[in-house]
Amino acid sequence: MFRTIARRVSLLGVMIAMAVAGMAPAANAQLNGDDFDPGFIISDADFFAGSAMSSSQVQAFLNAKVPECASGYVCLKDYRQHTPNIPADNYCDGYSGRSNESAATIIARVGQSCGVSQKVLLVLMQKEMSLVTHTWPSSWRYDKATGFACPDTAPCDSTYGGFIYQLFYAARQYQLYAAFPDRYRHQAGTTENVYWHPNASCGTGKVYIVNQATAGLYNYTPYQPNAAALNNLYGTGNSCSSYGNRNFWRIYTEWFGDSQGGGHEDIALHWKANSWLGSPTSSITEYDYNGGGLVQGYANGAITWTSSSGAATLSGAIRTYYGSHSGVRGDFGWPADDPVTSSVSGGGTAQEFDNASIWESPAGVFHSEGSLRTAYKRYNSYKGGLGWPTSNAYTDSTTGFAAQNFQNGTMLTSGSKYGWTRTADIPALVSMGAFTGSLGWPAGDVNSTTASGGGTVQAFTGGAVTRAKNSSQMFLLTGDLRSAFGDEGGLGGELGWPTSNAYTETATGFAAQDFQGGTLLIDGSKSAIVDPADLPELVNLGAFTGSLGWPAGPVNTNTSSGGGTVQAFTGGAVTQANGSDSKYYITGTLRTAFGKTGGLAGELGWPTSNAYTETATGFAAQDFQGGTLTLTPEGAVMTPVAAAASRSASPDSDVSDQKASPSPSPSASSSASPSPSSALSPSPSASPSVSPKP
Repeated sequence: MFRTIARRVSLLGVMIAMAVAGMAPAANAQLNGDDFDPGFIISDADFFAGSAMSSSQVQAFLNAKVPECASGYVCLKDYRQHTPNIPADNYCDGYSGRSNESAATIIARVGQSCGVSQKVLLVLMQKEMSLVTHTWPSSWRYDKATGFACPDTAPCDSTYGGFIYQLFYAARQYQLYAAFPDRYRHQAGTTENVYWHPNASCGTGKVYIVNQATAGLYNYTPYQPNAAALNNLYGTGNSCSSYGNRNFWRIYTEWFGDSQGGGHEDIALHWKANSWLGSPTSSITEYDYNGGGLVQGYANGAITWTSSSGAATLSGAIRTYYGSHSGVRGDFGWPADDPVTSSVSGGGTAQEFDNASIWESPAGVFHSEGSLRTAYKRYNSYKGGLGWPTSNAYTDSTTGFAAQNFQNGTMLTSGSKYGWTRTADIPALVSMGAFTGSLGWPAGDVNSTTASGGGTVQAFTGGAVTRAKNSSQMFLLTGDLRSAFGDEGGLGGELGWPTSNAYTETATGFAAQDFQGGTLLIDGSKSAIVDPADLPELVNLGAFTGSLGWPAGPVNTNTSSGGGTVQAFTGGAVTQANGSDSKYYITGTLRTAFGKTGGLAGELGWPTSNAYTETATGFAAQDFQGGTLTLTPEGAVMTPVAAAASRSASPDSDVSDQKASPSPSPSASSSASPSPSSALSPSPSASPSVSPKP
């Protein structure tokens, strides 16, 4: 299985490497031993790239390394031999012998047969016998070219002596390591105790072996460099230092560049950090789709890598869903990050891709892309008010806009506009002017509040939509009424929740809206809260449109003289005694004189009529529980109830302040609400005296 994978990588994953292979890179700055990773010496893709270099590229590389050979010696660039036939097996495709083959051709053909990079074979010969750069090599160096079957503790096995056999069986051995990892000490995906030196007394160091190529190198040369060897990367360390795998990494990197092949190391390190993925089921494969990237499969998922996003894991239902949408070939692009699991809103998992987001929750697996994805993120995705997706995108039938459903509502987008609301409310909201009318688009979440019994409110660009708890109806707040409502304390104030939309009140012609706590009236900058049942009577008394003017404070309860309610207006006050069905106003000079008698707490008590003109005298008068108050040229006269009973009013008795003092100014009425006594006793500078009439 490994051979099949390795060959696929060599065809798909190393195209770029093939284009430049064999060209010696510019001299690298000296490497640093700190860069050596004992667990990841070289990537599988770089190691098992059997078509990394052609014979002509190998020849050019050798020529560049040794321009001239010492007299009397045959350097590797000039070496030739008759090669034998070697049968194919499960690990190599065999070798068809030829006469007088060059070393470059042998290296190229062995690499292709066994699926091992020609670069690896060149480095192997250099680190074992310095054969690539040697200018006066003896014949024994060719006989032991790769050090195959030449253990550190015993003589070489002559069966494998000779240049072609050394190359072929060394390359084949690396495929055996891959095919039967359980037969060898060092295995990919495990933490091993790797010796520092053939002298066992030097001890071991733990190494997590990331990939098969690194495992193979340790099985071939079972030692790792110690700190002393790495601190002197181009020299010797101490008596416990070994150099084989250090030199392999150093030489490969200096000759051919990064031995981890860009994203290969990132994938390996990501696998190391996510061991739950299990063992690799494929080598790293390169794809050109959507800008290109790398993929490696594992028993429990996959890791992808791109130059822009780095490494990311794929697993479970999200991986399946991604694959059903064509994976790296599809419109979603490449994974941009690892998946994130959250317990928010019932729990789920989210993963970002270049062009989409995939969401998995108990509701299912769905994706968001384009403007809907952008809008969802602006509302803090699943951590915000919407919760997790419960559908993919569709066209909303009411608005014609792009839409997507979520746990708590539906997101709509049109061009640069976006917003969400409760799914079932969309038709009613559209009829109220949302999305396509003056109400506009949502400007925030659907928010719950406990104010005044609770409910929900959502801001729109042109107003707000409210729904009281346990109500099936929504009501709008817009414009000046919305502003006046806010001035009155909003949902937590006296008015509470709206119980109607705005309308034109018939008695006054003013804009009005009903609430739990009363009706809000506005006219320009003026506003007031009234009991809708009282409104016609108040208008008849001159409120709002007449001389009584607008309320200057709330309706207050007073316990004096049996109790009742009193409210100050800009032109007077309106009273209603307990047990009475009628309201009476008191204004101007009569209001002032009434205050002089002690007001509601005095002898007169509560008004029992509005102001009128006495029939006999033509004077202004007003009746109270305790008598009648009359304005005479000499001053105000209070007549007890018994005497007042004989007096009668003229036909035009409903007189409003015949001799009234000036009404309080609008600016005064907008100040703090007066107390009940101050509402009835404006106390002007010229107050009439009050004389009781016997």
